[in-house]
Amino acid sequence: LVPAAAVLLIAGAAVFLYLFVYPTMTRVLERAKKTSLAPEEKTPNSGGPQDQKKTPRDKKSSATVAPAPEVFGGLTADEHAALTRRLELSAERTLSPEEEKILAARVTFKTGFVERLPSQPWTLETFKGKVSEQETRYQIRLPGSYKRSLWKLFELHYLPGAEAFTAGDLMKARNLWIESLAFPIYANDVRKHRGVVLTMLKPFISDTLSKVAAINSSLVDNRVREKEKQIGEAYETLLAAVTGKRWTEALQAAGELEKKMAEAANPETLAGGPAAYPPALSQVDSDIRTTLDALLEVPPPTVADLEPLYKDLWQKRNMIQSLIPENLEKIKKVYEEGLQALQVKDWNRAEKVFSDISGPPELARDAGEKIRLIRKLRAAGVRANPLDSGAESG
Repeated sequence: LVPAAAVLLIAGAAVFLYLFVYPTMTRVLERAKKTSLAPEEKTPNSGGPQDQKKTPRDKKSSATVAPAPEVFGGLTADEHAALTRRLELSAERTLSPEEEKILAARVTFKTGFVERLPSQPWTLETFKGKVSEQETRYQIRLPGSYKRSLWKLFELHYLPGAEAFTAGDLMKARNLWIESLAFPIYANDVRKHRGVVLTMLKPFISDTLSKVAAINSSLVDNRVREKEKQIGEAYETLLAAVTGKRWTEALQAAGELEKKMAEAANPETLAGGPAAYPPALSQVDSDIRTTLDALLEVPPPTVADLEPLYKDLWQKRNMIQSLIPENLEKIKKVYEEGLQALQVKDWNRAEKVFSDISGPPELARDAGEKIRLIRKLRAAGVRANPLDSGAESG
C-alpha cells in the first residue's frame, strides 16, 4: 500500500505542475524575454543595462555638451592662454580697420546758441505815426515843440543804434537805444510827464526794452560762442594733421583741443552779465531805469554738448600715441610691467597696471581681458602662481 500511495502522490503532483504551474512559468519567461529584447530591437548597439532605458532627464543630459574642464585655479584652458598671452606691436604696423575708422571719424557738435534777435528797428516815419496814433487814442495833442524834440532825440540816438545793430556792433546799438529813452521832461512836470508822455510812448518804450534784453543775452552768449568757435578751429587742425599722418603734430593738436574744451567748460566762462550801461542812463526816467537794471540779470548761456567730441578726442589721442615710436615703447613697458606682476602673483598691481593701458585698441582689449581673469582668480581665492600648471587654489 505504501508504494502504491507514493506513486499516486507523485503522479498527482506531476499533473498539478503540468496543468497549473508550467503555463504560468511559461508566460513569465516569455514576458521577460520580450522585455529584455525590446531595447536591442530599437538600439542594436546598446552598451548595457544602464543604457537600455533612460528617463527624460537622462536623455537631456546626454545631449548636452560637457563643459570645458577647469584648470589653473578655476580658469579654462582658453582663459589661461588669454592670461599668459603676450602681444607684440610696432609703430610701423599696418593699421587695422578699427584703427582706420577711429582716425577717420569726424564729430559735429551742436552749438548751445539760442537765437534771440529783437524785432526790426523802427524808422522815423514809424515813430511819428505811432505818436500820432496815440494822440488820437488818448485825445491829447502834444505841443509841436515837444514833438520836434522827440524827433531829434530819435534821429540822434535811435537811428544810429539801428545802423550799429545792422553792422553787428551790439554793444553800441544797445547803448544808443538806451540813450533814445532819455525823453525831455514834459512841461517840466515829472508827474505829468509820466502820465502823458510815458503813457503815450509805451509801445515804443516796450519795444526798445525788448531789444536791450535781447542784446544783453547775446552779449553774454557771445563769450561762450567764441569759445565754441575756437574749439571748432582746433578740431579741424587735429583732423588735418591726422589725415596727413603727421602724428607728432596731431598729438600736439589734440592737447590744444583739450585745452580749449576745458576753457569752454569752465564755470567762470559762463559767469557774469553783460557790460554796464552808458552814463546817459542817469537821464532816463527812474521807472525805466529799474526795468533796465533788471535786464542786466541774464541767465547763464547754454553750452554746446561736447561729450561726443570728448569721446572722439580720447580715442584719437590714444591711437596717435601708439603710432609715435617713443610713445609706443612707453606703452609696451607698462604692458610688460603688468605681465611681470602676473608672474609673481601680484593681482592688485597687475590689475592697476593693465587698467592704465587705453590704446591701441588691440592692446587695450588684451589688457581688459587680463583684468577680468585676474578678478576671477582673486574671487576664487587663488594664491599660487596661475601660470604654473601645478598651481593650487585655496
